[in-house]
Amino acid sequence: MLPRWLRRALWLLLLLILAVAALALRIACSFETLPVWPLAQLGPVEPQLVFRDVRVFPATGHEFLEHQDVLVRAGRIAALTPTGGPLPDGPTRIIEGNGTQTLLPGLIDAHVHLLSSGGAPWQAYHFAPEHNLEAHLYAGVTTVFDLGGFPGQLEELATKVESGELPGPRIFHTGSPITAPGSHPLPAAQALLPWPAGQLLGFIIPTAATPAEARAAVAAMAAEPVDYVKAICEHIPAESPAMDEATLSAAIAAAHEHGLKIFVHVGDAKQAVMAAQAGADVLAHGPRDRLSPEQVAALARTGVPIVMTMAGWLGVHEIGAGTYEPSALDRAITPPELLDAVTGGAGRRLDVTPPIGAMAREVDPAVMRGNARVLYEAGVPLLIGTDSALPGAYPGGGLHEELRLLHAAGVPVSELLLAATSRAAAIVAAQPDFGRVAPGLAADLLLVEGDPREDIGALTRIVKVIRAGRVVQRLDRP
Repeated sequence: MLPRWLRRALWLLLLLILAVAALALRIACSFETLPVWPLAQLGPVEPQLVFRDVRVFPATGHEFLEHQDVLVRAGRIAALTPTGGPLPDGPTRIIEGNGTQTLLPGLIDAHVHLLSSGGAPWQAYHFAPEHNLEAHLYAGVTTVFDLGGFPGQLEELATKVESGELPGPRIFHTGSPITAPGSHPLPAAQALLPWPAGQLLGFIIPTAATPAEARAAVAAMAAEPVDYVKAICEHIPAESPAMDEATLSAAIAAAHEHGLKIFVHVGDAKQAVMAAQAGADVLAHGPRDRLSPEQVAALARTGVPIVMTMAGWLGVHEIGAGTYEPSALDRAITPPELLDAVTGGAGRRLDVTPPIGAMAREVDPAVMRGNARVLYEAGVPLLIGTDSALPGAYPGGGLHEELRLLHAAGVPVSELLLAATSRAAAIVAAQPDFGRVAPGLAADLLLVEGDPREDIGALTRIVKVIRAGRVVQRLDRP
């Protein structure tokens, strides 16, 4: 017969298992299934594919090359030559550019959350991440950086994408972000997610209140299948705590000791300067308050790239004000159940949804546009990201909205295209084999009608998307 203490321990274990199962069932039952539809299918790898007479943005600098032929062979770029030369021997698929179409590297969204639905706070949906993958690909996004999710699930998705089992962009990812106790995203999750999902998130997201705890959290994350680490230094809501300088510095140093780069989510200008000077590799978000000239100069001296995510912040601001209108590309990609809930006057419900409503009211579009302009003028490297999926910034379409907003703020098209291609690729790989149009590199390509230097909207007039040499069939909504 088992000892009494062991019987009691086994009963406690059984009760714990039953309690967890009950919570999981409650969470599962509190979410509806969001209707989605196929967006993209991958064709076979073309033995030979020629883009004939296209304008090319190689992403090796700011220049565009006119009247070029680009040969793709077995999934890789084989040659880039002036138009007029002979076609290669053997079976070849030819895509005519007619001198008017522009070929550029597939776009890179440097801040996504593939496991999110993008639903409004009052919507609780089950959401297949496969739809997010297809949405990115539909819009010409061939690489994403996921900055917060379950590492095992993300790694499984990445493996299926690379094998061709799933249509989608290549995936680089972290695991759960490291934050201070009681700091973002914990208050927002507890306020917005159905009980007990918000409370359980506190057991999933690692927290660190001291340098020692930060080092331990990074070590635990480095043991997971991740490509980099993320830390959060942010006040949402305004009265919540944020990670202090000593703890953040310890997290950054620990990530580098483990051979991993670290993205730091920041909220204001002071936090941005602190994180950059502490050695962050990338700032995930531009500051929402106005940067002083001294702060801009300090950020420029560090050379740390910043993912601006203007579309996400301004989208939330417009939703709360009742002025949000989705783009045509978002309408083609995103389930209407998500868009209709936040379009026009329907979105004003966000204004009274704490803590997101308060944050939406605090966003000043003029300040964010001004920050983007002065950061570019100071030479701070910018990256393009969306924080999608979230209300107002949706997979695929959100990146094009981000490009449009940054261009309207005064950032030239060629600078934006570098930010969305080769500059981003260099963040996650020492010698990336993607992100440029050059012989030997992977054929992740985007062909659009028109010249984006004359009209940045040309980037949404997509003719073809190529992922690893496979032509993507973009599917119409049924």
